[in-house]
Order: sequence, then structure tokens, then C-alpha cells
Amino acid sequence: MRHGRRLLRFSLRALLLGVFAVAIVLAWSVARIQRLQSAVDWVQNAGGSVYYDHESFDTGVVQREADWVAETFDINLTHSILEVSLADSEVTNVSELSAFTELSQLDLSRTGVSDLSPLSELQHLDLLYLGETRVRDLAPLGNLHLLSWLYLQGTPITDLAPLSTLTEMARLDLSDTQVSNVEPLAHMKDLYELDLARTEVQDVLPLAGLMRLGELSL
Repeated sequence: MRHGRRLLRFSLRALLLGVFAVAIVLAWSVARIQRLQSAVDWVQNAGGSVYYDHESFDTGVVQREADWVAETFDINLTHSILEVSLADSEVTNVSELSAFTELSQLDLSRTGVSDLSPLSELQHLDLLYLGETRVRDLAPLGNLHLLSWLYLQGTPITDLAPLSTLTEMARLDLSDTQVSNVEPLAHMKDLYELDLARTEVQDVLPLAGLMRLGELSL
């Protein structure tokens, strides 16, 4: 009889712990969904667009299945946001973008953005458009090691040192900037397209070791 009581106590304890664990997971999921929805609303209210992973598929069974899931559950729970565009919007503060932790493509072209700090958390970023923005400090991009396409044309940047760790870089547009020193680019072994048109660059010798560089604009 005592053994049965001990077993019952253990079962109840395990059940309570299980319920507690599920409650924590649910609370985290709800908080995550609310944060994502708030960020989505912010992007759309600013005149921008968001694109989920299933939206890149061709129409067909996969798309219909994704639509069915999205109608049944919150889309922010079942799908990841991979692309955001705020190009040509009046956005200046992008702190809301830190919610998009799975983001791979971001377009901030021709906006008033100057502070890139919120982007430092977007570890999956692969393609980033910052052309004709007010960006000067590239330090927040230094840890975005998957970044391979970066467009900085027409920005007031001068220092490329923060980009020296981005060894996956394949395409880099620095045209119409005040950049003069390209030494930080010397470790970008996968770089195949570099635009330095209308910059202050005089010495391209540091680029001599970039064997894959197939297109260089000066």
C-alpha cells in the first residue's frame, strides 16, 4: 500500500512538472508570436513588405498545404519570415527588425537609416541592401558571417575595417562612397564582384590575392 502511495506521489509530481514545462514553452511561444506580429505590423505600417518561407514556393500542393496550415495556426508559429523590404520608406529606426531572427534578405535602400545596431542579432542575413542610406558605422555587421551580398553605394561610409571578418562575401557595392582603403577586403576569398566606381580608392594592390574576383569596377 505504501509503495502504491509513493508511486502515486511520484506520478503526480511528474505530471505537475510536465504541466509546468508545457506552460513555460507555451508562454515563450505566445511571447515570440506577439513580438513577431508587432514587428510585422510595424513593417507594413511603414509601407514595407514581409515574405514568409512558404511564399517562395511555386503554386501547387506545397503552397496549398502551407495556406491550410496558416489558416489553422498563427502563421508566425508555423513559418519563418525570410525577407523584409522597407526600401523607399521613411523609416529611420529599425529596432523592430531584431525580432526577425531567421531573416536572410533585407532591403533598406533609400531610407533614413543610420544605426545598424539592431541588425547585429540577425545571424542568418545573407543579402543586405543599404544603398543611399545614412549609414556610417559598419561595426554591427561584423558578426554577420553568412553575409554574401552587401550593397553600400551612395552611403557616407569611409571605414571598411568591420567587414574584414565577412569571408563569405561574394558581391560588394561600394560605389559613390568616400572609401579609400580596401585592405579590409583582402580576406574575402569568395569575392567575385566589387564595385569601387567613384570612390577615393587609389591602391587596389591589397586585392591581388582575391583569385575569384571576376568583376572589378573602378
